[in-house]
Amino acid sequence: MSVVYYTTDGDDILIATMAARAKAKAVQRVGEASICVLDEKWPLTYLQLYGPAHLDTDFDLVVDTMVRVGEIMSGQPLPQEARPFVEELARREDRVVIRLSPEWTVYSPPCTSMPATTVARCSMVSGSGSRGGCDRLGRGSSRSRARWGCS
Repeated sequence: MSVVYYTTDGDDILIATMAARAKAKAVQRVGEASICVLDEKWPLTYLQLYGPAHLDTDFDLVVDTMVRVGEIMSGQPLPQEARPFVEELARREDRVVIRLSPEWTVYSPPCTSMPATTVARCSMVSGSGSRGGCDRLGRGSSRSRARWGCS
């Protein structure tokens, strides 16, 4: 995993990256992805999202995603004058958007209402030992559910 900024489009997670990067190639090859979102407050918690993913090359979406990430990073709206620079950067770096449609989550602290075997299976997926829980987001194929070990 690598550190990335992301935005959302409805329930989908959008991540702008270079088409030549390993994460983009992996999404194209496998058609699935995951992202781990860390909470910076104590006690430390996390949320992992898993699901089908694809690369989107729509140039306007790529630029819009990059602009939104720039706004998140700077904590303020980017001026309209910045858009041509973002467009040039997107072209030069051959940027694409990874669109992740989450179907499963793994999170900490665990949800105590789940069976212990489900928590254990999902914890193994997340690498968190005996901590963690999982939840189906209601959009999963049986293949994806089986892959992540949650039913």
